[in-house]
Order: sequence, then structure tokens, then C-alpha cells
Amino acid sequence: MTRMSTDLAPSTATWVLEHLEPGERVTAVDSMTGGITAEVRRLTVADDQHAVRVLVLKSYTAVSVSANCRCRRTTK
Repeated sequence: MTRMSTDLAPSTATWVLEHLEPGERVTAVDSMTGGITAEVRRLTVADDQHAVRVLVLKSYTAVSVSANCRCRRTTK
């Protein structure tokens, strides 16, 4: 199994590598904008024949609420 040196958590990197086709490798990882509950990354994957595909990886994270967050209550 190929190693992936990225800013992905080790368990996430392992999961990605386990789901690639034989001969494929991740050549780039770029952060994307996502929601407040997910980290979103663009993975560029290449194979032995130099074919390239792009995958989007969404990793759900714990939500943290800022102390400065203001919520308004609305009535019907």
C-alpha cells in the first residue's frame, strides 16, 4: 500500500488508500470550502497509465460554537 503524505488524519488517509483502485495514488490534496460540520478536500488521483481523476473527500468533524455567536429567537 502506498503512503500518502498530506494533512489528512492518519485514519482518513488509510481509508482513502484502501478505496483506491490498484495502481492509483493520490498526487495532490487541496482544501476546499465546506460546511460548519465538515472539512472538504479535493484529491487528485493518478494511475500507472497517467490517467488523472479528481475526488472530493468530505470529513465530518465536531461542531464548536463560538462564545461570540448570537442567536435570535423568532416568533410566528
